Amino acid sequence: MWILPSRSRPHNLLRLIDAWVRTGASTPVELCIDLDDPHGLQYDALPLLPLWSVKIETRHPLCTLSSIYNNAYRRYPNEPWFGFISDDVVPITNGWDSILIEAAGRDGMAVPAGGHDSGGAPHFVLGGD
Repeated sequence: MWILPSRSRPHNLLRLIDAWVRTGASTPVELCIDLDDPHGLQYDALPLLPLWSVKIETRHPLCTLSSIYNNAYRRYPNEPWFGFISDDVVPITNGWDSILIEAAGRDGMAVPAGGHDSGGAPHFVLGGD
């Protein structure tokens, strides 16, 4: 399952959803948004895909990506893999999601080349074990 945190950037999600469809991605996503997000109505209007779900939580003052990820681990302790993706990612490789999941296996990690951005890993997969 992909964990996708987003705050105040529904326009980025619309672009990601388009790329998801274009590249044939077919794996489940949990979109994590804040209850107090000022763009909540825009998130509600997004055309989410069939395997996408939404988790709305109260934003805590010390909310970090690691706390969002840890909460996901607690909600889904038995997933065979965990993917983490940012709302500003635009995948271009067909089947990229399955490629990363297969590369990570049950106990590894897979990080894509990153396209034009060499400054970090905006998405990666960890094996569930």
